[in-house]
Amino acid sequence: MKKLVYILLVLLCQACVRDAKDIELPKAENKLVLNSFISPEDSFIVVKLGLNAPIFGSNVQGTPDWSEATVKLSEQGGASADLNYNFAEEAFIIHQAVFPIKPGKTYTVEATYKQFKVSASCTVPLQLIELSNAKIVKLRDPLTSSSGGPIYRISYSFNDIPGQKNYYRIITQSWATGGFRQSPEYWEICNSLFTDENKDGSSFSGTCEDFSWSSSGMDTNTNARYIFVMNCDKDYYEFISRRLNYFGEDPFSEPFQMHSNVKNGLGIFASYRNKIVKVALP
Repeated sequence: MKKLVYILLVLLCQACVRDAKDIELPKAENKLVLNSFISPEDSFIVVKLGLNAPIFGSNVQGTPDWSEATVKLSEQGGASADLNYNFAEEAFIIHQAVFPIKPGKTYTVEATYKQFKVSASCTVPLQLIELSNAKIVKLRDPLTSSSGGPIYRISYSFNDIPGQKNYYRIITQSWATGGFRQSPEYWEICNSLFTDENKDGSSFSGTCEDFSWSSSGMDTNTNARYIFVMNCDKDYYEFISRRLNYFGEDPFSEPFQMHSNVKNGLGIFASYRNKIVKVALP
């Protein structure tokens, strides 16, 4: 009986299949993609270029030679500089000792490659954000030596800058060494975004639970955690908020369009201020 039902379902599905005719596919062309985040607290300015891959239409043939591209960064009413391509990093890079990023200033980046020419601008936030009441509480110790490390709850608060629209990002990280990576690096624990829309001048707070697994193959810094306190512009906030909710090539997810502020192309050019706060573990 089950086999008969299956055969009937297959026949019904086949009967519903028809060839599509006289359907005009949407036209899509390659676009130059530019990605860069700038901050006075960074040592380098990094600009990455790429080409999108349209679903319909033709793709640019071959691997792009980005050393043939040009990238120029300029400060409104001030200096400008051409960025050199770094083959090791596969990006255009300049040190801030050569071209410093200044709080409150507006910057424009322009990139050209073959027939493509794009540009974008952003204004660097003026102020750093101060955390208050940042602390860590141990919730419990591991039950056994093989169950991992202790669990911590990290909490913090900060005050909004009144009289203007503001956007914030708080990243909690640990410092890890050794393990299979064999090199020191930050490990992200929590990532939160805040906006003061309808909350101008308010106080914001957040928490983060930290599972420090000692059996994960890395030697985690057991003395402190690091909170990256970021005051960012609107384009940064819009891009990151979508990026954190992007699930990649999930066939069951809704179509997802990333935020872009690049003229004649795609990508993001945005800015932020960043202060790193070290909080000791109990």
